[in-house]
This record gives sequence, structure tokens and C-alpha cells, in this order.
Amino acid sequence: MKSSWHHYEYTQSGSVGTLYIDGIQMGQLDTITALPSVAVAKRALLGTLYNWIGRSCYAADVYLRKALVYDFRLYKTALTDDQILTSELNVGDTIMALDNAYAETPNAVSTVKDSRYKVIPLTGEIQIQGLTGNEKVSVYDIAGSQLSMTSSSLIEVKAGVYIVKINSYITKVIVK
Repeated sequence: MKSSWHHYEYTQSGSVGTLYIDGIQMGQLDTITALPSVAVAKRALLGTLYNWIGRSCYAADVYLRKALVYDFRLYKTALTDDQILTSELNVGDTIMALDNAYAETPNAVSTVKDSRYKVIPLTGEIQIQGLTGNEKVSVYDIAGSQLSMTSSSLIEVKAGVYIVKINSYITKVIVK
């Protein structure tokens, strides 16, 4: 299942747990005893153990090292088959759109490391070296909102993860 998008869903209604892969029910168990209301609420603990998304809980396991996660949701109630396939999650169309977008991406942009530009994260700033003044520079926060900038060579930002685009070159930068 590597090299393509997939949708995994687990629903639980009472003691019935159901596993879906790509919108198709793969299994169901009606004897779930570890209910979240009992298993999660532990005195002096912040939650359950081993809840990682997009990576293994074992440091030496590299199987999911390059995993991409598009979406993660928690609902107060178990979704129905119809909600999974069409109305709420629309699994089939979402997977197809992600596959199409991912297949197009390598041809759509190049990384900054393949250019003459250098993007340097500083404390509270992003510095861009190699600009001539004719480039279109854009900076986006992790939510996809474009930041307004007064200068394209030294950009003031708060600590966080940002996407910097210079013409058709793109890179991710982490600012402390």
C-alpha cells in the first residue's frame, strides 16, 4: 500500500468497533471492552500510550518514515457507511483528488535547494539570500494562509513552520 493515498477509519459505537480501509468495511468486533470513557480517563496520565499518526511508536521502525497525513478527525459519534463514502468524508473522491495532486506536484514546483536561493531560519525571522529583486516571494503558515511582508529578503515571523515560495521554487522552514 506504499506510494499511494489511503483512508483508514475506525469507528466505535458502544462495544462495537469497525475498521474501514478506503471506505470499505474490513472487519468488525462486537466485544470491545476498552471503552474510551474508561481507558483514557486515568488519574495523573495525559491520555493513552502509543498514539502516533504517520509514524511508528518504535524509534527504530522506519516503515512510516516518509508517510504523509492529509487529514485527521475525531467525532463524538460513529459515522455511518454513507457518511464515510459520500456525505461527510467522501473517501473515494478525496483519495482520487490526493492521488492526482500528488502525481502532479513533482512537475509543478522545484525545491529551493535546486536554485540559487538560500532560505535561512533565524530567531523570529526568515532570511532569503540570492534575490535579485525580480522574484515573486510568498510565505505561508502551516494552515495555508499567506503572510503579508514588507521585505522579501528578511521576513519577520513568529515561531512556527512556514512554506516559502520563490517563483516556482518551494521549501519548508522551521522558525524558533
